[in-house]
Amino acid sequence: MKSRVAIFAAVLLALAALPALATPIGPNTGAPALTTTISTYGVDPFSTEAAALIGTSTNPVPISYGGATAGSWLKQLQGLVLDPTDELNLVEYVRVDPQQDWTDWHEVIKAQNIGWSQDADDSWYSLDGGTTKIYTGYTYNGQDLELVFQTPVAPGTLVIFHKELINLGSSQFSGEIDVNQYPSVPEPATLSLLALGGLAMLRRRKHARAR
Repeated sequence: MKSRVAIFAAVLLALAALPALATPIGPNTGAPALTTTISTYGVDPFSTEAAALIGTSTNPVPISYGGATAGSWLKQLQGLVLDPTDELNLVEYVRVDPQQDWTDWHEVIKAQNIGWSQDADDSWYSLDGGTTKIYTGYTYNGQDLELVFQTPVAPGTLVIFHKELINLGSSQFSGEIDVNQYPSVPEPATLSLLALGGLAMLRRRKHARAR
């Protein structure tokens, strides 16, 4: 019996050691209720290429958890003209929700023949003006992009996002590019709570049988 109890306790402890899962705050499931419209373009401060600049280091866009019906942050890039294979950098300064860590970041393009650069080196981030970091996970699917941070980003952190759009079509693109973007946040450590509860039950049973 003692060996069974020991095995069960070891399993529970292993479950408790698992990392917290992430739950996406996607469109219509809770995300920033925010629209940013860009119609004037500048120069990427990290290169000499054309870029859409959103926020600044001294005035970042605050991204807060909007609840279950807030929807995603809609980014509108207006008045664009991109020839085939033309690229446009996106440089965004945002402030993480004051109450939620972020585990990863999602962006979905809503424009025909416009996609993301497949080169992961084009997508990097910086925290509070520190050195640039490459994502541990880079999932590219044409118009869908998932970027996984090396470690969860703490509430209140200034994040600089750097990404690159490209015209994947065979003709010139002219018009507006809409992008939905949203973070994922860690789920509560329900497995750890379950493990602790199981261990407590085992201890109570052991003491009851010893009496």
